[in-house]
Amino acid sequence: MAAGAAVLVALVTFDPRLYVNGDNAEYLRMGQRVLEGDLWPSPKFPPLFPYLLAPLIAAFGKSVIPPKVLVLCAYIGAAILLTPVFRRRLGGPSGAALLFCALTAMPVLEFSHYVMSEVPFLLTLAATLLFADRITDQEPAASLRAALRDPTAWLLAVSLAAGFYIRTAGVAVGAGVAMALLLGRRRHEVVALVVLLLVLGIPWIAHSVTTPGGNPYVRQFLLVNPYLPEFGTMDATGLFLRVRYNVMEYFGGILPLSMLPIPYRSTYSPNELQLTRLPWPIAALLMLLLLVGVIRGLRNRDSVAWVFGSSLALILLWPPVWAGSRFLVPLVPLCFLLVGQGCVALTRLPGVERSLRAPVRKAVGTALVSFLVLVSFVSIAKYERETAAYPVPWKNYFDALAWIRQNTPSDALVIDRKGVFVEWVADRHARGFPRNTDPEVMLAFFRDAGADYIVYPSLPYDDIQRYLVPAVAALPQYLSVEAVFGGDPATGEFLTFVFRFHPEGGQNQGP
Repeated sequence: MAAGAAVLVALVTFDPRLYVNGDNAEYLRMGQRVLEGDLWPSPKFPPLFPYLLAPLIAAFGKSVIPPKVLVLCAYIGAAILLTPVFRRRLGGPSGAALLFCALTAMPVLEFSHYVMSEVPFLLTLAATLLFADRITDQEPAASLRAALRDPTAWLLAVSLAAGFYIRTAGVAVGAGVAMALLLGRRRHEVVALVVLLLVLGIPWIAHSVTTPGGNPYVRQFLLVNPYLPEFGTMDATGLFLRVRYNVMEYFGGILPLSMLPIPYRSTYSPNELQLTRLPWPIAALLMLLLLVGVIRGLRNRDSVAWVFGSSLALILLWPPVWAGSRFLVPLVPLCFLLVGQGCVALTRLPGVERSLRAPVRKAVGTALVSFLVLVSFVSIAKYERETAAYPVPWKNYFDALAWIRQNTPSDALVIDRKGVFVEWVADRHARGFPRNTDPEVMLAFFRDAGADYIVYPSLPYDDIQRYLVPAVAALPQYLSVEAVFGGDPATGEFLTFVFRFHPEGGQNQGP
C-alpha cells in the first residue's frame, strides 16, 4: 500500500516537459546516435540507458513523454523491489510509512520522470539488494562450482552489471555487496560474483582499453574544478580539502535536506532557497540516527549499510562543484531505511529501554514517522505548484531555442553553453564556448568554428558570467541582436539574447 501510494503520487506529479539539466538532452542525443549506428555513443556515459531510449526515439521521434514514461516505469519497478527490502528490516506500519517517505522524498520523486539515469540505476540497486538478501538467507555455497550454479548469484551479477552499464558509480555498489558477503563468510559466492562480473564486463573493459585518452570522468576527477581548467590539477592536499569540504556540505546540508526538505526546495526553486539548510539541531539528530543505523548495519554485515557506505565514499571524492542532491537520488531510500534502523537500535539500548516503557517508545516512534509523512505531503504539494511552469530564465531560454529552430538555416552553427539543448530542441549544430577570459581567443574560436549565432542566456551558471559575458561586451562590432526573449529590456533581468555573429565585424548595432 505504501509503495502503491508513492507510485500514485509520482503519476499525479508527472511533468511532461524537458528537464533543465543538460544531461537529459544528452541521453536523448545518445539514444539518437545509437539509432545512427554508434553502439557506444559517449566516452563518458555508459551505454545501457541510451540503448533503452533508442527504440522509443525510433518510434516517437523527439517527443520526451515516452522516455519519461520509461523512467517512471523504472521508478515503479524500484518501488516494488524495495518493498521486501524494507519489510525485511523494518516491518509493520512504521516501515511502510518510511518506504512511502523514501519514495516521495523530493530528489527521488523529482527524478521519477526526468530522462536521467538516476532512477533506472535505483531500479538495479533495488534488485541488487533483493538478490543479496536472498543469497544471505541461503546456506553458504559448499564450493565455487555450486556458487556458479546458483541462479540467484547470476541474478545478482546481472543486476550489478546493469547498474554499472547505466552509471559508472555502480562499481561502488559491487564493492559494498562483495564486502557484505565476504564478511558473512561467503567466499565462494564472492569469487563467483567476481568471475561473473568480469565476464559481463568484457565489453566495458575492451572499450576502456581502446578509447584514446581514457574515461573523461578520470580526467575531470583530477581537476580542481572541471569547469575551470585554469585552476589546474589536484594534489594530495587538494584531495584532503575536497573530501573535508564534501563531508561538511553533504552531512551539514545536502543529505539532511534530501530526506527532510525544511525549507522545501527542488531543482526549480530559486537560488536563495538552494543555499538554505535544515536547522542544525534537526539535521544533527537525523545524521546521528543515520550514523547509528550505518554502524549497526556494518557490524551486522548488512548489504544495505555496506552499499550505502561505499557509494557515499565515492561521492565524497567527486569535485565539490558537482555536490548536490542528484548524486544522492539512488541512496535516499537507503537513508530512510538506515535512519529507521538507527532509531530502533537507540531505543533498544539497555538504559533507554529501561527508562522508556514500550508505549512511550511506540508513541515517540509514531510521532517521528508521522512528522516525516507530513513533510512529504507538504513537499509534494509545493512541488506540484512549482513545476506548473518553467522558471522565467529557463522559459526565455527555451523560447530562444524554439525561435532558432523556426528562423535560422538548417545548417547554422550555434554557440551556446548548453549546446546539447540546441541540438535536441532547435535541431541545429552547436558548440560550447572556450573557458578563456581573453576576448581575442573567444573571437578566434567563433571564427574557426564557423559560428553563425550565439545564445546569450541569463541562466545561473558561473562560466557564462566568467567567459561569455566579457567576450560579448568586448566584441560589439562582431554581433547584432537577432531576437530578445524575456522581461524588461531596460533592466536586462532574465533576458535571453540571440546574436548573429559577423566574422569580419563592422556592425553599427552592438549588443
